[in-house]
Amino acid sequence: MQKTWSLILTLALFPPFGGLGAIAQTANTNPQSRRPTDDARDPVRERVEFLSRELSLSSEQKKKLQEILERSMREVEAMKNDKSLTEDQKIDREKQINKRRRSQIDAILTPEQRQELIQLIQTSQGRPVPGQNNGQDHKKMNAPQSDRSPGIGNANPRASSSAFPAVTPLIDFAPGQKYLGQFDGLLYDGSNVPPAAHDAKGRELAAQVQPVDKDGSPSPNGKIVFLSIGFSNPNLKWCGPALHQPQDCIEQSFTKQALASSQTKKSSVLILNGAIGGQPTKAWRDPNGRDFATVLERVLTPAGVTEKQVQAIWMEIVEPNPSASLPAKDADAYTLEGYTGDTCRALKARYPNLKQLFISPRSYGGYALTNGSPEPFAYETGFSVKWLIQAQINQVATGHVDERAGDLNYKTGVAPWITWGPYFWANGTTPRSDGLSYVRADYTERDGLHPSPEGIKKIAAFMLNWFLKSPYTPWFRSSAANS
Repeated sequence: MQKTWSLILTLALFPPFGGLGAIAQTANTNPQSRRPTDDARDPVRERVEFLSRELSLSSEQKKKLQEILERSMREVEAMKNDKSLTEDQKIDREKQINKRRRSQIDAILTPEQRQELIQLIQTSQGRPVPGQNNGQDHKKMNAPQSDRSPGIGNANPRASSSAFPAVTPLIDFAPGQKYLGQFDGLLYDGSNVPPAAHDAKGRELAAQVQPVDKDGSPSPNGKIVFLSIGFSNPNLKWCGPALHQPQDCIEQSFTKQALASSQTKKSSVLILNGAIGGQPTKAWRDPNGRDFATVLERVLTPAGVTEKQVQAIWMEIVEPNPSASLPAKDADAYTLEGYTGDTCRALKARYPNLKQLFISPRSYGGYALTNGSPEPFAYETGFSVKWLIQAQINQVATGHVDERAGDLNYKTGVAPWITWGPYFWANGTTPRSDGLSYVRADYTERDGLHPSPEGIKKIAAFMLNWFLKSPYTPWFRSSAANS
């Protein structure tokens, strides 16, 4: 856990209103713990490292942030030592310095990083996050007429964990059981087993995943790139540091656990982390977008591979700052299904040899202290995944294109073959049928939303076991494990 003074001072640089800050101190305000001017770089560096981890800053952003804070600190120190200024003049001068610093920091952060930082600040201050809908593209549509099309519903601006009912994980629904009396559970229509045609196609494509060279042609010396896509939570589970190479991932992560396992194929499978903090599902809908360019420049190219070598992707989905839960007609679960359909097509357009897309919903959100994705919204992301996969199954079988999911026909190459990734959700401390559950310590004290090191280790181990057992990932396993 961060030192209290360090965390507060870090966040004090960016209060939430009026851009990204108000007047802030640039050194410890406790006179007894002040450091000499020569050591001023140390607290600045500590704040930069903290924010770099939380916001997944690029190396260039990190460098610029350090320069801004060090320059600001020097200006404040020089101003305070200027005997020609009155106290009132010093106060005015400090306001100008802080205003300039705020503007400079605003300029180097992405909109998503600014929003994530605001949530971080609000959490530290125990205050609600304001303006959830500011500048957001909600893409709300009336629900299509089906078993997921309720007649009426209530918007739920923020559900607390204490108000969340004892609902059932999708995998544990009983025959005829429905969520809210309207929505069928289980992973597929009436079963946790995929339809035979979808299963057969998945196995067929799995057999086609093989090492390829940089042009995408089969090569015994080539690579199979297994890439993650998503926001901060999948980034933490998959690797830890955003946009880093496998050797730099934290020990608890999926990547490091997979590399340490004797059951994984390390000679040809390259596990890379493309998930970026602050970049939810809707941020990945444009194949020509900034995020894909960032993954190419900072992940694939440094690893010596190309986009044509990406053949399998794992993605966790989220709708940040949700406002309407099921059964509302404009529920975020419907919106998220649409965003995910768009992303499926973008992924196929960007990675032409992508054969398999594994999609996971959120894990438990009942400990969340912010509106990032609390309950029941975290739980309802499972329905978004369920409906999307079923939309592809139905389209291939009947030709009907789902109104919300859009065209997902893998036969025409508009989308990859889509299936469930690991299903993470469990109702807090209540174990589900396979024993998975979550305690408060599995999440950070700061926001109850991001997994703690203990939580990362638990979920990553669950993920590794899932991929080692999946019938669709023989290419991931060593020869001994497959035999």
